[in-house]
Amino acid sequence: MTDKIVGVAALFGSVPEDIADEFKQIPVLAEGYVGKEVTIGATPDLVVGRGGLFEDADWGVGTVSSLNDMGIKTYVQSTSVPDASLDSLYQDITELGEIFNVQANAAAYIETLKARENALSARASAETINYASFSDNGDGTIGIYNGNGDTFIESAMSLINMHNMLINETGTLSLEKLIEINPDAMIISRYAGGIDPEQTIEKLLANKQVQNINAVKNKKIYIIDFNNFWGYGDSIFTGVEGLADDLGL
Repeated sequence: MTDKIVGVAALFGSVPEDIADEFKQIPVLAEGYVGKEVTIGATPDLVVGRGGLFEDADWGVGTVSSLNDMGIKTYVQSTSVPDASLDSLYQDITELGEIFNVQANAAAYIETLKARENALSARASAETINYASFSDNGDGTIGIYNGNGDTFIESAMSLINMHNMLINETGTLSLEKLIEINPDAMIISRYAGGIDPEQTIEKLLANKQVQNINAVKNKKIYIIDFNNFWGYGDSIFTGVEGLADDLGL
């Protein structure tokens, strides 16, 4: 497979140990997001990525139509578009297996992932754990994240009976909204180059305004790996498994 990949980019997460040696053989086009010119310069037949990377942005690879017009085919991950679910992940694996003519391997891997899915479901909380996500705005204030585009994440979280209380909310959310919904748990992500989430948690716990929120009172605040949850791939299972461990499920 590595001989068919002319380059990768956006290396924000760690590489799984079982493929680390093979991954080293693949040229790195950019440590961060790769632009259109570099992408085209690698002369690919096919560009694969999440939907947002095919927008006309400084960090994008170019639109689907612009790449197609140059004879470059595109594959937008089903997990990265609205209404995505775990079934979208299996669809991606199936279709990529067909593209690279490794259908048997793809089918076998799906079965492996479905076994992990079933194992997570068996660990599910007896009662729904309603949660909200937060971050550090970088100016001394706490930001609240609605996650209304993260349907793939909601699907995965539902395996352990967790529900994002803000998934249908739009616009900028305030601490007052967080107090109003009173989540059982709160989640913050860790990512390379970001503000240390431990510091943000300390800031939240010290904020007198939120002391009556159940998640704060009971210190049910958890750190997740950004790349596991927003990688739009199979690492979502690693992320949810780790969270289940933290929750004691």
